[in-house]
Amino acid sequence: MRLSRSRVIPVLIVALAAAGVVALQSPAQAVGVTTTNITTPTDGTHFLADSGPYPNFNVAGTSDGTTGDQVDIRCYTIGSSDWTMSYTADVQANGSFAKLVPINGPYGTCRLIAVPHGYPGGAALTGFTGPRVTTEYQYTKYHDYEIAYQGSKAIFDISSATAGGYWDSRLDYPDGSSSNYAWSGRGASLTAEDSASRSGIQIDGRNAYGPFSASDEQFDGAVPGAPKLTLSSVSRDDATGLTRISEKDPLVRCPSTTPYPASAATCAKFFTTGIRLERSYVIADGGRQVHVTDIWRSTDGRSHTVSARYQQRVHGYDYVTASSTDVGLKLRWRDTTFRSFSGALTYGGPTQLANSILFRDAISAPDGDTTLPRGALTFDFPASVQRTTYRTFTLAAKSFTVPAGGSRKLRQSFVIGTTDAEVLAKANANQKRINPYRADALIKASGGTFKGNNIYNTTGAGQTVGGKTTYVIAIQNDGIRTDSFRIKGAASKNGFKVTYLPSSGTGNSITYAVTHGTYVKRYLDPGERAYIRLVITLPSTSEGQSAEFPITVTSVGNTYVKDVVKVLMHMPIT
Repeated sequence: MRLSRSRVIPVLIVALAAAGVVALQSPAQAVGVTTTNITTPTDGTHFLADSGPYPNFNVAGTSDGTTGDQVDIRCYTIGSSDWTMSYTADVQANGSFAKLVPINGPYGTCRLIAVPHGYPGGAALTGFTGPRVTTEYQYTKYHDYEIAYQGSKAIFDISSATAGGYWDSRLDYPDGSSSNYAWSGRGASLTAEDSASRSGIQIDGRNAYGPFSASDEQFDGAVPGAPKLTLSSVSRDDATGLTRISEKDPLVRCPSTTPYPASAATCAKFFTTGIRLERSYVIADGGRQVHVTDIWRSTDGRSHTVSARYQQRVHGYDYVTASSTDVGLKLRWRDTTFRSFSGALTYGGPTQLANSILFRDAISAPDGDTTLPRGALTFDFPASVQRTTYRTFTLAAKSFTVPAGGSRKLRQSFVIGTTDAEVLAKANANQKRINPYRADALIKASGGTFKGNNIYNTTGAGQTVGGKTTYVIAIQNDGIRTDSFRIKGAASKNGFKVTYLPSSGTGNSITYAVTHGTYVKRYLDPGERAYIRLVITLPSTSEGQSAEFPITVTSVGNTYVKDVVKVLMHMPIT
């Protein structure tokens, strides 16, 4: 199982400090050291760690201690409460000290400081000074990789899709300090460990595995046919910090009779599923935003059904207090406030896409808190939300079809920040960016006013009219790209005859094209409207007869984006 360094050392050390590690000091230690200054390495020193073995770098400095004293060389991140390494060095008679430390000691940017041996977490660092150093990570294995880069505003740690995905992140500040972690060990993750009943991916109803999950501890790397991950590209713009990572994950399955969870003992061989996952990450905004695009591609010329469960995990731990936090989620399509965890629940997903889930690492953290971050997850596919623990939830994507020889694209965008306004603005921008197509249908009775502006649904709720025989339907491009729109209207029924006409209400009938779903309003710019008319001829003899006439407007740029307006007709009983 992949285990990032950042998830091990800080928790252990803070826990020890909270448990009273200071009591382990001997009186001869620490009492003589009240000031230190690390002079080597210099401020801004940078390392890149691969898969090891890791070389050492020299840490040296001065103190007011002497022979018999010891100092702990730490790299502090969250104030004085969290550090990513700790190495003990002896103080010499003249107060100097030195220690060789492996370059993978720091994680991202932190500040090297020497403190008295056993110095407790949370104690003031007054009198102890040192440089900022940065270690970034980049390594690739047969079935996984880790890329942990330090952005100008945040560190981001990326792994393969079935290993953990967007592994973790934290906000970083110019003085070398940082926030608590935001995302932690799961972000758009398709690991096989998401439940006791199925894997994170199912292809055609069968549990499927990617390169990491097919080689993880449950299979012990011993099952023939395990796929190999391809890290297609890694690039970073030195001027902007914009980072791009692309991978390809062939997906495999066990024999059809294999129970779940599968293991090396029950899965004799892996077989191809005919689907390859092509994932790309784009990291922008100094590391505060991570955009994930998954392309599910048919590789065998056949159509396949895919069920994907994307695991997400907020860190939910405060290093300052050394305690778990009450993580808050707000599902924008249903909640007006943040909701804490009160037990495992499943929530229905949004009808309007793209949409966002907002989070707070601690639900009661004040707006602008620089230690306890907040953020958002934006997604563009139908999904329910399964909240399983106080900090973990799953986006259970609605099963979708990958056409024969074709593909299907699903997108997610992650934001971390310090204020609600910042996070919300970026979530709104991401909703438009990852789904730039938005059809908005409006309707009015002749002489009336339009209903349905900025209302998007496929039921006609809030955009239904009736009582007249002539109606105007407006087709509006609410997206951010030029788009065309296909209009499909209900045909004649129950004695009511429909006639669809161009916007002027005169000219050749377009009824056949509209009722067969082939009528298209082409090339509307963002904000532009087009119109058609609907004329309904009433039944001549039927009393009390009723009929509904839905009109569906579909984006050509994204055929999953639809809006429905409706006419409701009723013949009175005389």
